[in-house]
Amino acid sequence: MEFLYKVRFLYTQIKECAAEELGKGFLVSCLVDNRGNITDYQCNQYITKMASIIYSDYRLICGFLDKCRDDINTLHCGSISTGEKDIHSQGEVIACLEKALVRENEEQLGAHHIRDDCKKAIMRVAELSSDDFHLDRYLYLACRDDRERFCENTPAGEGRVYKCLFNHKFEEAMSERCREALTTRQKLIAQDYKVSYSLAKACKSDLRKYHCNVDTNMPRARETRLSYLLLCLEAAVHRGRVLNGECQGEMMDYRRMLMEDFSLSPEIVLHCRSEIENHCSGLHRKGRTLHCLMRVGRGDMGAIETKCQKEGQPLMSLLHR
Repeated sequence: MEFLYKVRFLYTQIKECAAEELGKGFLVSCLVDNRGNITDYQCNQYITKMASIIYSDYRLICGFLDKCRDDINTLHCGSISTGEKDIHSQGEVIACLEKALVRENEEQLGAHHIRDDCKKAIMRVAELSSDDFHLDRYLYLACRDDRERFCENTPAGEGRVYKCLFNHKFEEAMSERCREALTTRQKLIAQDYKVSYSLAKACKSDLRKYHCNVDTNMPRARETRLSYLLLCLEAAVHRGRVLNGECQGEMMDYRRMLMEDFSLSPEIVLHCRSEIENHCSGLHRKGRTLHCLMRVGRGDMGAIETKCQKEGQPLMSLLHR
C-alpha cells in the first residue's frame, strides 16, 4: 500500500504528469513516457515493468488506437477486438504499421499513406522503446535466440542490446526474421535519430550547441533524419568545433551502419534507384552498394543522374570518410 502511495505521489513530482487526470489511464502512460526522470529505484522498476506490459499490446498505449485505428484496418495489421488476448499477435500490429511507414517513406509501389497523427504515434512508440529491446515486442520475440547467440553478455538497457544485434546483423548465423526486424528498426532510426536511445543521449548537448536539432512538430522533419544529423555534426567538426567523445563514437557507429546497408538511407534508395539497378545490381551488404555507386561516379559522372548526385552524393561522401 505504501508503494502504491509512492507511485501516486510521483505524478506530482514529474512536472510533465502533474496535470494528468486520474482514473483514466493517462497517469501511467505519462509516467512510462517520463520514466527516465524517476529517481526512486523501486518506482522506476515498477514503471519499467508496466512499460513492458503496455508495449506488448498497442491497445494499452494511451491514444494509440484512436490515432491509428483507420490505418490498422486499412492495412489489415491485426485485430482491434477488445476480446483478442494474444499479446504476441498484438505486438505484431505495431510492427506492421512500422513496416508500412517504411514503405511509404521509400515511396514503394502501392504504399499506403498513413495519417500524420498515426505516424507521430508510431515514431513515438519506437522512441519510447529505444532504451530496452524488451519493449519492442515484435523485435524481442524475433531476436530472442539471436540475442542469446550473439549478445548473451550484453545487459539490457540504454539501447545496448539493439546496438549489439545491429553489429551482428549480417552474420550468417543471424536468423532472417531477426535481421528483418533489425532492419525495420534501423530504418526508423534513419527517419528520426531519437529512435536510437544511445545516439540521442550522447549527442543531445552537441545537437543543441551546433543548432542541428530544430524543434518542430512536423512528422519526419528533415532535421530529425539521421543523415542530416551526421552531416550537421560533421560540418561542425570541419569548422573546428569539438564534439564530446561519446557523441563521436555514436557517429562512427551509425556511419558504419549506414555504410553497410544502403537500404537504410532513403536519400539513396529514392534518388539513386536506377543507378543501383543498372550498375550495382544485387550488391547490398557490407557497403558494397555504396562502394559501387562511388566507383561509378568516379569513373563516369554521366552514369550518375543529377538527382542522385544532388541527393545521394553528400551522404555517400560522408560515409566514405
